[in-house]
Amino acid sequence: MLIIPLALILIIALPQPGTALAQEASPHRALPDVVHRGETFDVAVTFTSPSDDFHALSLTEHAPDGWNVAAAASWSHPKANEVKVEDNKVEIAWHGPYKEGVNFTAVYEVTVPGDASRGNYTFSNGKLYYHIGELGDDRDVTGDFVTQVVLPEIAVTPSNLAFGAVRGGLTPGNQTLFIWNSGGSGTTLSWTLYDDADWLEENATYGNSTGVDDKILVGVSVNITGMSVGDYCANITIADPEAVNSPQVIPVTLHISSPPPSEGGGGGGGSPSVRGDVNGDEVVDERDLTILKEIILGLGADTGSEDCNRDGKVDARDLTMIKRIILGIE
Repeated sequence: MLIIPLALILIIALPQPGTALAQEASPHRALPDVVHRGETFDVAVTFTSPSDDFHALSLTEHAPDGWNVAAAASWSHPKANEVKVEDNKVEIAWHGPYKEGVNFTAVYEVTVPGDASRGNYTFSNGKLYYHIGELGDDRDVTGDFVTQVVLPEIAVTPSNLAFGAVRGGLTPGNQTLFIWNSGGSGTTLSWTLYDDADWLEENATYGNSTGVDDKILVGVSVNITGMSVGDYCANITIADPEAVNSPQVIPVTLHISSPPPSEGGGGGGGSPSVRGDVNGDEVVDERDLTILKEIILGLGADTGSEDCNRDGKVDARDLTMIKRIILGIE
């Protein structure tokens, strides 16, 4: 007959350290994948009572450094007995005891700083402390621990614009800028546009875009009236203080060349091949009258073709000649 000492029986019968806590509460965190500057969002930590006499619970959570946390006892279920918040740290406590199978949801609010940089941010050191009976233990909070701050980003094409024209000739055709938001989902690019040249114009100076499917078309034009032969440079600037890559600068160039040499005019040197064609487009019309009036008044640059009657002077008689040509009298 095997005889077992009573002391050994008592040791076997008594709960050993950690034995009761083989049953885990398994706290799990859920938070948004993506957040934005200045946004306030909820973080939820859920777990379940693994045993009867589940008590003295204390959940500790840390939001990213510099982020603000808020909490209230009534936000959690069951309602918490104590809540403590300090900077980015929150502690939520329940007294208990609770029966096995009670589901817990701890909720707290987090606010993203208005100047947060784009990137990933970590929720670290989450831990649940608790007792089952007289034995205590803790469990790390699992689940989501990183959220991403996304910002709008300026996308624009083409990266530069180039115009060409003949002095006194036709205005170059318009060109187009495409502007959109290439930042994270849920962001809005609110852009403004300006240039630094009097001869440059755009048909829109502000707009909004939520993504690549929301492109804004901006027409860009130049006004060469009164401009001399030469090369000109300017910049179009697109900005949004919230965008990660603001501002974006689009260089613009304008090349104005001399009118082509006249053919067979005789004696005029700079006379056009079509008499009365001041702007060199080989058509005599009201545009030639307008340009010549500006030259006579000193408001426009010489084109080399303004002496329509080739008398060596530019005056009202040249205007009269152009009018007669337009009317078919000359």
